[in-house]
Formats: sequence, C-alpha cells, structure tokens
Amino acid sequence: MIEVLGIEVLGLSFGYLVGHYLMGLGSTAIVINPAVVNSAMLLLIVILSRNFVVALVVFLLGRYVFIQDLVVALALLYDGLLISYVPPLIALMGVLPHGVFELLGFAEVAVAGRGFARGGAFLRSLLLGVVLIIVAGFIESFVTPRVLLLVSRHGLTV
Repeated sequence: MIEVLGIEVLGLSFGYLVGHYLMGLGSTAIVINPAVVNSAMLLLIVILSRNFVVALVVFLLGRYVFIQDLVVALALLYDGLLISYVPPLIALMGVLPHGVFELLGFAEVAVAGRGFARGGAFLRSLLLGVVLIIVAGFIESFVTPRVLLLVSRHGLTV
C-alpha cells in the first residue's frame, strides 16, 4: 500500500509541476461548468462517477501492477494539473480535506485488486477502499467548497 500511496503523491506532484510549467508558457485555459460547482449533489455524482471508474479500472488491473500504478498516477496527474492554477495554500486547502480519504481509498482498491488477481483475500480491502472513496466524495462535494469559500472571503491567497 505504501508503494501505491507513493505513486499517488508522485502523480499529483508531477501534475502540479506540469501545470505551473504550462502556465509559464501562457497556456492557462481551464473550463469549469458552474452548474456542477453550484450544486453539491451534482458535484457529488460527478466526483463519485469519476472516482468509481478509476477505482474499477485500478481493481481490474490488479494482475498488472505497473499498469495499475500508471492508471493511478495519470488520474492524479490530472488532479495536479487542476490545482496548479491556484496559489499553493489554497490548493492544499482544496485537496487536503478529502484527499487523505481519496488517496487511501484508491490505495486500498489497488491492494484489493492485487489480492483478487492472486486468488487471495480482497473483499475487506475493496469494501474499505470504496467506503473511503465515498467519504472523500462527500467531503469534496459538501465540505471543501465551504472551506474554499471561507478562504476566498478572507482574501487568503498565499
């Protein structure tokens, strides 16, 4: 599981660095659908849909550890690109509340996929991973936007 967490942090960090590099080149267009952001339930559906697709792929690729790690890294590379467009402290406040649960959830699903591929025990890790991903989705949809709103009201940008 430590290896998967390392891959996740590496993917997120690399995406963040690539995003900053692209901003230096003048490529800063990001499109966010306001209808999704303004509705916590719709945001939850979008987030859980994306996360369950990633989790399913990661689980099914349990036999192929390298490809499994690559999928996790690429999913988090995308997240790193998104957060690179805001100041680092705001990015941290936007990721930290749900990120801990989400990263641990993906790591548990990866471990479950490896156990399933080897014919071993996997159900406990799979259920724990799914629960963690659901908790992360609720936090990301209902708590994180409020945290970011409070931060923006106080003018915290560094």
